[in-house]
Amino acid sequence: MSFSDFPIPKDWPCYLHNKLVAKYFDMYAEKFQLIPHIKFNTTVLNLTILPDKRWNVRCVTKGEEETEQVFDYVMDVETGMNGIMQFMSKFGKFIIIFFSGMDISVELSGVASQVYICTRRGTLPWILPRLLHGKPIDHYNSRFYTTWLPSFVKNYFIKRTVKTTIGPYPIPGLDPKTNPSNSHPTLKTNFYDCLSNGTIIVKPNISRLNKDNSIEFLDNTKVENIDAIIYATGYKIEFPFLDSKIVNGGDEVLKMFDEEYKVNLVWLYTRMFPPKYPNIAFLGLVQLIGAIFPLSEMQARYITSQITGHIPSHSPISEMNKEIK
Repeated sequence: MSFSDFPIPKDWPCYLHNKLVAKYFDMYAEKFQLIPHIKFNTTVLNLTILPDKRWNVRCVTKGEEETEQVFDYVMDVETGMNGIMQFMSKFGKFIIIFFSGMDISVELSGVASQVYICTRRGTLPWILPRLLHGKPIDHYNSRFYTTWLPSFVKNYFIKRTVKTTIGPYPIPGLDPKTNPSNSHPTLKTNFYDCLSNGTIIVKPNISRLNKDNSIEFLDNTKVENIDAIIYATGYKIEFPFLDSKIVNGGDEVLKMFDEEYKVNLVWLYTRMFPPKYPNIAFLGLVQLIGAIFPLSEMQARYITSQITGHIPSHSPISEMNKEIK
């Protein structure tokens, strides 16, 4: 998961805790003297394109007045859910995790009196071992495995690996009903430990939220004195400081899709560039299995190479739209 110009220390573990990930970023920023170039505690309020095709950025830094600056190029970096663990660790009583969020539930199980995790389908995802024969399991991936190996063969290998290394799910009926290739697996085998010792309890979908901080479930059970609910249900892609048509392509593109797909529609060439706006780019606005940092680095290299003229500029708009389709 490291950047190519700053390898993770060799004495660090294969799978980093979120605290080590944060430490790695701090070390990277210090190594390359990035801190002076970062505006901390700053919120972008508005981003608009000017008649000369440059970008006007209106922002505010905590404790200061609003400011405006004009830039030739803008890159928007998607950060996901970094920093959520620091917030969650403040809770000490009952916690309920809605739908997903296995990483969060395991973290909270050490500080909360009880954690519940709800499932929409009544089953858990495929849980894979982090290590296989002493090696991180992703080291067994190859271009042949991901590209050419038939899905039924991959499904067999994954099921066999789970059966021989982890064994059956500790609670009957929670094993996934879909094939591994049809869903996102998770590497969280210590989730089993939490199920076994009762610090995490799996519940079905929620049927009712009550004003007295109790929750009722589809199996007619009820849990009282819930302090917090965490909706780990995914993301809604939105940029409140930016005209939405820049990201979703506008009415010309939206009319091609049903309503359910318009909410999170991203119309970007190579998943980075709005066809009509060549001097703005989005990094990390992709979904993949594995660490996003190496991919974001390659995106950043591509974008900066284009800005500096080391690679050709964009194709015509019509060709980019055709490629996106």
